[in-house]
Amino acid sequence: MRLPTSQEMAALDRRAAEEFGVPTLLLMEAAGRQVAEVAARMMGSGTPRVIIVAGKGNNGGDALVAARVMTAAGWRATVVLLARDADVEGDAATIGKQVGRDAELEKITYPALLGVAASRQRATELMQQGIGALTDFGPRAERLRQIATYIVSRNV
Repeated sequence: MRLPTSQEMAALDRRAAEEFGVPTLLLMEAAGRQVAEVAARMMGSGTPRVIIVAGKGNNGGDALVAARVMTAAGWRATVVLLARDADVEGDAATIGKQVGRDAELEKITYPALLGVAASRQRATELMQQGIGALTDFGPRAERLRQIATYIVSRNV
């Protein structure tokens, strides 16, 4: 299965909003909830721990919704955001907080601690760790492996 590029996905989002009147935030909410639902079916019962690697922009917003839904369900979710605060696009409603707020509050983030290049390397390491954790799920987890690889390897 071929995944859309970030440009193709943005075009699909725009079309849904412009031609069909679907608000972008509704698309983001639906996508994030679907990610959480698929992960829940794959993980079964219990309170799993997940690491979510998110890029900037709307696709990253989808990941943040998934993390919020998983956390509300009792999961231990950690989000690795692959963007500096200054690079995060959107408004407070989109990213769930004031843009640039982490830098303003001097919060510790991977880019602040390690720099962008080392943060990307850490994201790659976490992706590999996550893919390794999916081994027991065999072919059922292939889509998650593809998504993890795509998110970390694409040019955000």
